[in-house]
Amino acid sequence: SNSGDININGNLKNFGSGNVDVISTNGINVSTTGSVSGNGRVNILNNGVNNTNIEGKLTGKGVDITNKQSDLYVGNRSINDNVVSFGNININLEDGSLINNGTTNTHFVTNGGNLSIKTPKGSVGEQVGGGCVGNVCTGVDTSSRDLYKSINVRVDGTVNAQSKDVVNLASIDAD
Repeated sequence: SNSGDININGNLKNFGSGNVDVISTNGINVSTTGSVSGNGRVNILNNGVNNTNIEGKLTGKGVDITNKQSDLYVGNRSINDNVVSFGNININLEDGSLINNGTTNTHFVTNGGNLSIKTPKGSVGEQVGGGCVGNVCTGVDTSSRDLYKSINVRVDGTVNAQSKDVVNLASIDAD
């Protein structure tokens, strides 16, 4: 991942009822000390070759993340629940993948909402080695799981994940 054109190292908060929009054409970085929150939706839009990296917190009544031309990295070992929504979370990655930054912490949490992830040209998480036949890795045994490579979620509603090849999701403390 990279620093990006927009670096959020402090708190970006909308105390009103409107949306919080973070828009870049050259990457977005929410550092471990950064947070974006509001009483409305939180919208992240990156349309550039530099990645979006969320190590801090996003919190809103709905969270939409759209990334074009690059990947979305999420997670940090010292922070749990990076993206929290009191509504739906929608992730659309037109040209990239959704990648765990190497943590077992929960990345996406909905409270009364659904999770939708679309990566038509990329993957959701990374493929796990053991327990594979050819390029297909399935199962619930320990050789099929690696929380450092999966996208770790806690979702009240439904999960819809679409990918070109890999979908590696782990439900943490939820069904």
